Amino acid sequence: RTMFSERAEKSVKVQLVLEEVGKREKIEVTEEDIENKITSLAEGYSQEVEEFKKHLKEDDIKYMEQEVEVDKIIKLLMESAKIVK
Repeated sequence: RTMFSERAEKSVKVQLVLEEVGKREKIEVTEEDIENKITSLAEGYSQEVEEFKKHLKEDDIKYMEQEVEVDKIIKLLMESAKIVK
């Protein structure tokens, strides 16, 4: 139980930091970002995009938006990172 508690605590801290970076840097997810994500997922499942979209629920779209936002934040952090030796 302790192991799971520690892991959950770290996960929440990471999420909070990412959310704050997203707010401060004004990271936004566009319709184009979502369309690209949907296309990528459809291709991954070997489905036509329109057919794939038929099976998506509102929660699926929200989850994709969160994934894209986190990806953008991580990309920003990686590009901004400076290696210190």
